[in-house]
Amino acid sequence: MSHVRRLLASLLLLAPVATLAQQPAGDPAEDRATGRPTERIYGEAVEVRVVNVDVVVTDRDGQPVQGLAREDFVVFEDGRQQEITNFYRVEGTQLQSEGQDGWQVIAPDSSFRRRVLLLVDNNFITTPERDVAVAALQGYLDQKFDGSYEWGVVSVGDDIRVLTPFTADKLRVRAALDRVRELPTFGVRYRIDRHFLNDPVRVRRAQRTKASSGNDLGDSQEPESFQHALRFESKISVASTLQAFERTTSAMVQAFRAYGDLPGNKILVWITGGVPMLPEYGFQGEGSAGQDQLSSKDTELRLWQAELRKLVDAASYEANAAQFKVYPVKATGLQPQMPQTDANYRSSGATFSEVALSSSIEVDDNDTAQLSLALGTGGLYLTSNRTLDSYESVDRDTASYYSLGYRPDRPADGKLHRVEVEVRRPGLVARSRNAYVDLSAEQKLEMVLATPLPFPREKGSLPVQVEVERRERGEVIAIAKLPSAKLTFLPEGEYFVGRVKIYLTIHDAQGNLVDLVSQQQDVRFPAAQKADALAGEFRYGLKFKLKEKGGYVVSVTLRDEATDEIGTAFSNVEI
Repeated sequence: MSHVRRLLASLLLLAPVATLAQQPAGDPAEDRATGRPTERIYGEAVEVRVVNVDVVVTDRDGQPVQGLAREDFVVFEDGRQQEITNFYRVEGTQLQSEGQDGWQVIAPDSSFRRRVLLLVDNNFITTPERDVAVAALQGYLDQKFDGSYEWGVVSVGDDIRVLTPFTADKLRVRAALDRVRELPTFGVRYRIDRHFLNDPVRVRRAQRTKASSGNDLGDSQEPESFQHALRFESKISVASTLQAFERTTSAMVQAFRAYGDLPGNKILVWITGGVPMLPEYGFQGEGSAGQDQLSSKDTELRLWQAELRKLVDAASYEANAAQFKVYPVKATGLQPQMPQTDANYRSSGATFSEVALSSSIEVDDNDTAQLSLALGTGGLYLTSNRTLDSYESVDRDTASYYSLGYRPDRPADGKLHRVEVEVRRPGLVARSRNAYVDLSAEQKLEMVLATPLPFPREKGSLPVQVEVERRERGEVIAIAKLPSAKLTFLPEGEYFVGRVKIYLTIHDAQGNLVDLVSQQQDVRFPAAQKADALAGEFRYGLKFKLKEKGGYVVSVTLRDEATDEIGTAFSNVEI
């Protein structure tokens, strides 16, 4: 038994039981047209893996460049040049491939279908800003969306809500956007309150202390000193910002994992007002320019700011693992970086001297998180004051591109690999994701199964059923069933042999993962009994205990190892 993940010590798997139940023989299985077994002899299985990289090429003016060929590109993985084995031009709904008679339009498959997931970040935006951005998107959908690709809508605030999964139905998308407007926003909560600097009593007190001590902020040890109050306010700000950004990045990671094995050109449009990466009064980090913009005067602040950057890196890693491009849209548009330019903060800044205004300028950083995610995944950071322009930029950038593929000369290792794409023609710039995580098909499936339940899960093509029986003291028996004819059995001497991978997943009433375990099961029967065996069903029994009281969702997933087809069935259990 392979324990893939354990979050709570509440599940104990006791005994798996697999059977191939036989029923009276009926009509023998025909061919595999609908998933039925055949008698083809398979040789040694060889896995052919292709790493696909979507590339957007622009000229010096930022305009997209079309009509390039395979020989115009060079691809590097971890610094080593790779041979480009697959090359396609994607222009809107048309897919072009190079053949013997030149370029020809071919029918696109699901790997090129565009899927746009909208993440509305209510943590770092105000209600008016959010509603204007949503209204602009609704206007864009009314004018431009033709149903040739898919949209999904997710919101995050104090919780994560999947308002609609991927769909080409414009009415469903609009209904989800209407629900977005009903949700609260928390942007004001996480923006540092510089009105604190307008307190004339505190300012004069700090100036008198400075004049007597010779220090910019004085050396008073009084609990109510301006210096201590400012530092306290900054720590409150950075702590609350970190908690909110953890929720935002958690929503991203869950979405990436939920749709990690979904084929297509996957895009995340992140509507936000900007994440404060330096949530402090700027003069507290004076002298920090040489220390990567982290506070140099307070160790605790510096550590918290480093944690914010780790969250950005984690989200970028997960996006590349799931092959998502991130397009942050700053709903506030362009704003001045220096708070001193706002008349409401007339006393804002580092200087309390009555003689000279000599301290360093206080600068906000509400763009690094968005810019880092866009650059790391091959997307764009869009900051137009006209939000409709940002949506149109996303549409242009994701509708036309080049798809390059190469075959790594090693097995999947689950590690991050750097990717670089260059254009041989001068004056042109190629933009793509800068890394990918080399996951096997099994690792991707486990990632999807571990995703919290608010994200919808595909049931797959295999018609799996599950029966769950609750016994005393939290003991549960789950029996998964599948018609045997839906599995692939290969001839091996005088026998037919099949292999099934079984995944048992437990989620609690809130949709959070409790446990995920897996088991591989071989099934074989004599060739002479083929007709009877295929007329029956495959059954797999699992006995386990749930120690904590409450509601659970039990799901069993079966994967045919020969074809990689899967099927999932769900059942609710109350302990």
